[in-house]
Amino acid sequence: MSHKKDIYCKKVDNKIISSTRKQWEKQIEAHSEDIYHTPYLMALDWAEKIANGKGEKDSYAYALISRNNQEVIALLEVLHAKRGSLRENNWLKLMQIHAKPDLDQYLVEFDEAHADILSHAIVHCLELSISEYPSKELKIYPRQNMSREFILYSARLRKKQLALALGVHEIDVSSHGNWIVIRPGKEKHT
Repeated sequence: MSHKKDIYCKKVDNKIISSTRKQWEKQIEAHSEDIYHTPYLMALDWAEKIANGKGEKDSYAYALISRNNQEVIALLEVLHAKRGSLRENNWLKLMQIHAKPDLDQYLVEFDEAHADILSHAIVHCLELSISEYPSKELKIYPRQNMSREFILYSARLRKKQLALALGVHEIDVSSHGNWIVIRPGKEKHT
């Protein structure tokens, strides 16, 4: 799992939406009898709305993009919950991960590809919680497409890799009600 090399994260803009819509619509058409297309179109419409500044306050759309072919492999719904100006009072929430249609749950079982997408999403969101949206922790809300157990298992299994990618000593992964909470530990000194 080499986060910096194979996949990067970028805030969604209209160019990303346009190319992603074309890619995803081709994938939907190729699997039209096997998958339900509405969630993908709704995710694209939501991201376009955010890119055009018409979304909810403190709500952001990010794309996980493959460096190999510039394909968007997932759209991330991110919310910055602010309770004051101090980093310690704020959270970054990963509300939804929309993996590309080729990885639909009805086509493939949750596997290494999904775990990689989740890992990349976690690392990039934790980076955002440090650089863009000061937050003490990342909260992930499990959805139908990625269950609570899958997220907990994947995050705990890859704790060392996540810590290494962030340059910290450790990552704390816990469950608080319906939320999975991930807190980076202290930075490593080189």
